[in-house]
Amino acid sequence: KNILLIQKKKNQEINVKFGEKQLRFLAFFKNEVGNKLKLRKINVYSKVGTTNPFASSIFSSIVANGFLIFLTRIKTLQPSSSFLFRNKTVYNDNKLAFAVSSRVAISCFDLLFSFLVSILRSKKDVLVPKVKIPNKKSNFKQNI
Repeated sequence: KNILLIQKKKNQEINVKFGEKQLRFLAFFKNEVGNKLKLRKINVYSKVGTTNPFASSIFSSIVANGFLIFLTRIKTLQPSSSFLFRNKTVYNDNKLAFAVSSRVAISCFDLLFSFLVSILRSKKDVLVPKVKIPNKKSNFKQNI
């Protein structure tokens, strides 16, 4: 809630409220850009092993199934994305290593559009008006 500005001559502390226009703009911009980001590619590499070959194969398949479930969930959300999963089982050594690389994309037009929309949304200070609910007895007449 506080921002500390460090300057050459003096330090200054500013109280920040979350309703200010700058923070509202950043929140709107983050939401707009987040909706337009496209996941292009995810590469997952794993190396799993224990000293017991049987336990290594079982544990490696459990880890592989967990990653594949996670990647299929992402594929349902982003159908245009591609995935690569490589799993290596080490039978004679204790190892557990994971590596993940991803590529996301957003067009310049979408970035500019998100910037303009978030400016317009932060300028507009419209609150939802309170609606008074009428009393059932006084305002509604029953037709028989």
